[in-house]
Amino acid sequence: MKSLGRCVLGMVLSVNIGTSEQEHVYSGFLTYYRGKHLWVTAGHVIDNLIEVRASGADIKIMRWLDRYPLQGAEAAQVHDRNLVLSRADDIDVGYAIIRGFDADALSRNRNLRLVNDQLWSDLDSSTPEGYYLIGYPNTRMSVSLTRVAEKEDQKTLRTSLLCLPIQRIEHRRELQHIDFWNDAEAFYGQILPSQEAHKLNRVTGMSGAPVFSIERLPDGNVFRGLIGLQSKQWVGESIIRIEPIRRAIEAIGQTIS
Repeated sequence: MKSLGRCVLGMVLSVNIGTSEQEHVYSGFLTYYRGKHLWVTAGHVIDNLIEVRASGADIKIMRWLDRYPLQGAEAAQVHDRNLVLSRADDIDVGYAIIRGFDADALSRNRNLRLVNDQLWSDLDSSTPEGYYLIGYPNTRMSVSLTRVAEKEDQKTLRTSLLCLPIQRIEHRRELQHIDFWNDAEAFYGQILPSQEAHKLNRVTGMSGAPVFSIERLPDGNVFRGLIGLQSKQWVGESIIRIEPIRRAIEAIGQTIS
């Protein structure tokens, strides 16, 4: 999982809305496209961030989960909180443009891999041995408070990656009138039974998380290809919908200048 984990860029957020405190964790990945560093995630994740900004909420913590290998520094502060946020219209994909110091720091972090087109994999041309969803579920997020001064506590958010094996399943044409099943070109996957999967009712927090195929090449090497990002989960079943990466990038290309 270590090599796949380098391809995931998460974000943690702690906000005060009135008297309510909320913590969120989001999954995505870092890419470089048309001269810009982009954090790519699900479109509804971007919608949520736009809503938080529009609400005037007091953002207490906003950090990139960049996996820096130093205890206490596993998440980097988002210095430029005025992120340019955008999403596609016809597909559940969105992005944030990362600029300045944050872009430089993330791109230089050797524990974080830039997911470029060399890692993209076509669904129909590959013959993988398996698929894996990897991201940050909210069930793994913990909140702790440390007294740093009289009547002042410092909040710390911690989380960890989860890697789940996926089996591709057929599109259910008879259910295509339902939003989840309305796209025959999307990838649909069944989360396979595992010790970790058994603990999850939903994969909340893993929207936007990358899904990789594992393929053994003729020369004996293993290719880990990005096939897409997770967007939805079928309520009541461990079935997820994945937006194919090439369609996602094409949709992003229509919104970015």
